Amino acid sequence: MLTVPGVPEFITREQLAEWLAAIGVEARDLQTLTVGRGGITARVYARNEQGHRYCVGSEPAVHEVVIEVKDASRFVSHIPAEDGEAVEAPDVGVDYSTVV
Repeated sequence: MLTVPGVPEFITREQLAEWLAAIGVEARDLQTLTVGRGGITARVYARNEQGHRYCVGSEPAVHEVVIEVKDASRFVSHIPAEDGEAVEAPDVGVDYSTVV
């Protein structure tokens, strides 16, 4: 196995569960997880209204969840209010950092 300095050889199931919880995915429902610079794609088992997994045909039903990675400063920034106090701008997808 190739090792990379600073990259652990393993993580615990508890560490994985905590990381998944931070992105809103339950470890028990995870089928696959792909992490890239542009985002995270998780395939999770679907659950019905009673909380049970179910099948579509002979295959388990799954949802594919895509979480984009975006530069936070591009979407939320502090802009000066009229009284000189900084206020948080609404998250509307506008890059306030270039507004003069």
